[in-house]
Amino acid sequence: MYITDGFLSPKLRTKFSNITVFTRSADTKSAKAFAAKGVQVVAVDYNQDVKELAKHFQGIDIFIDTTGGGENGTGFITREKLMRAAAENGNVKVYIPPDFGV
Repeated sequence: MYITDGFLSPKLRTKFSNITVFTRSADTKSAKAFAAKGVQVVAVDYNQDVKELAKHFQGIDIFIDTTGGGENGTGFITREKLMRAAAENGNVKVYIPPDFGV
Protein backbone atom coordinates (compact mmCIF):
# COMPACT_ATOMS: atom_id res chain seq x y z
CA MET A 1 0.00 0.00 0.00
CA TYR A 2 1.23 3.45 -0.89
CA ILE A 3 0.54 6.71 0.90
CA THR A 4 -1.62 7.79 -2.04
CA ASP A 5 -3.88 4.76 -1.47
CA GLY A 6 -4.72 6.16 1.93
CA PHE A 7 -5.55 9.62 0.62
CA LEU A 8 -7.62 8.15 -2.20
CA SER A 9 -9.58 5.84 0.10
CA PRO A 10 -13.30 6.61 0.45
CA LYS A 11 -12.73 7.65 4.07
CA LEU A 12 -10.22 10.40 3.21
CA ARG A 13 -10.85 11.34 -0.43
CA THR A 14 -13.69 13.72 0.41
CA LYS A 15 -11.46 15.58 2.89
CA PHE A 16 -9.28 16.97 0.09
CA SER A 17 -10.46 19.11 -2.81
CA ASN A 18 -7.34 18.37 -4.83
CA ILE A 19 -4.65 15.71 -4.68
CA THR A 20 -1.61 16.34 -6.85
CA VAL A 21 1.25 13.96 -7.64
CA PHE A 22 4.57 15.21 -9.00
CA THR A 23 6.30 12.78 -11.34
CA ARG A 24 9.14 12.84 -13.82
CA SER A 25 6.82 11.56 -16.55
CA ALA A 26 3.04 11.64 -16.83
CA ASP A 27 3.25 8.80 -19.35
CA THR A 28 4.10 6.06 -16.87
CA LYS A 29 1.67 3.32 -15.91
CA SER A 30 1.42 4.57 -12.32
CA ALA A 31 0.91 8.21 -13.38
CA LYS A 32 -1.91 7.17 -15.68
CA ALA A 33 -3.45 5.09 -12.89
CA PHE A 34 -3.40 8.13 -10.57
CA ALA A 35 -5.00 10.30 -13.25
CA ALA A 36 -7.73 7.70 -13.73
CA LYS A 37 -8.54 8.05 -10.00
CA GLY A 38 -8.94 11.82 -10.31
CA VAL A 39 -5.46 12.78 -9.14
CA GLN A 40 -3.86 15.78 -10.80
CA VAL A 41 -0.60 14.44 -12.26
CA VAL A 42 2.10 17.04 -12.89
CA ALA A 43 5.26 16.18 -14.81
CA VAL A 44 8.13 18.02 -13.15
CA ASP A 45 11.71 18.47 -14.30
CA TYR A 46 13.60 18.20 -11.02
CA ASN A 47 16.66 19.74 -12.67
CA GLN A 48 14.93 23.14 -12.75
CA ASP A 49 16.14 25.79 -10.37
CA VAL A 50 14.23 26.37 -7.13
CA LYS A 51 12.29 29.40 -8.43
CA GLU A 52 10.97 27.39 -11.40
CA LEU A 53 10.11 24.39 -9.20
CA ALA A 54 8.26 26.70 -6.80
CA LYS A 55 5.69 27.45 -9.52
CA HIS A 56 4.49 23.83 -9.33
CA PHE A 57 3.45 24.33 -5.72
CA GLN A 58 0.74 26.86 -6.57
CA GLY A 59 -2.45 25.86 -4.76
CA ILE A 60 -0.77 23.14 -2.69
CA ASP A 61 -1.27 23.36 1.08
CA ILE A 62 0.36 20.11 2.23
CA PHE A 63 3.44 18.63 0.60
CA ILE A 64 4.33 15.01 1.40
CA ASP A 65 7.76 14.27 0.01
CA THR A 66 8.19 10.62 -1.00
CA THR A 67 11.43 10.94 -2.96
CA GLY A 68 14.09 8.30 -2.42
CA GLY A 69 17.82 8.66 -2.03
CA GLY A 70 18.37 7.98 -5.72
CA GLU A 71 21.47 6.85 -7.52
CA ASN A 72 24.69 8.41 -6.25
CA GLY A 73 22.72 10.49 -3.75
CA THR A 74 20.92 12.52 -6.41
CA GLY A 75 17.61 12.02 -4.60
CA PHE A 76 18.92 13.98 -1.64
CA ILE A 77 19.65 16.94 -3.92
CA THR A 78 16.12 16.64 -5.34
CA ARG A 79 14.66 16.54 -1.82
CA GLU A 80 16.46 19.70 -0.81
CA LYS A 81 15.36 21.51 -3.98
CA LEU A 82 11.74 20.46 -3.48
CA MET A 83 11.81 21.56 0.16
CA ARG A 84 13.26 24.94 -0.80
CA ALA A 85 10.76 25.30 -3.66
CA ALA A 86 7.84 24.56 -1.32
CA ALA A 87 9.10 27.25 1.07
CA GLU A 88 9.79 29.68 -1.79
CA ASN A 89 6.22 29.40 -3.06
CA GLY A 90 4.78 30.55 0.25
CA ASN A 91 1.51 28.60 -0.08
CA VAL A 92 2.66 25.31 1.43
CA LYS A 93 1.61 25.22 5.06
CA VAL A 94 2.81 21.70 5.95
CA TYR A 95 5.88 19.83 4.70
CA ILE A 96 6.24 16.16 5.59
CA PRO A 97 9.73 14.81 4.83
CA PRO A 98 10.29 11.36 3.32
CA ASP A 99 12.21 10.19 6.37
CA PHE A 100 13.27 11.42 9.74
CA GLY A 101 17.03 11.21 10.24
CA VAL A 102 18.75 10.78 13.56
